[in-house]
Amino acid sequence: MAERHLDQIPEEFRTALILVDVLGLGYSEASQALSIPMGTVKSRLARGRVRMHEHLKASPEYQYLS
Repeated sequence: MAERHLDQIPEEFRTALILVDVLGLGYSEASQALSIPMGTVKSRLARGRVRMHEHLKASPEYQYLS
């Protein structure tokens, strides 16, 4: 179910979310994997998490998040 919502998030945010929240990489490892500064990884994660929460909150199967 969550994959459907993850697919709706822009790629730059989705990639950061997958590396850190799904695969368990640290910020430094994700930064190296994406060849971007660690601060950029953190900001993409924050934005991606907000977008993911918005998508889930709007979904009937996740109404308990409201």
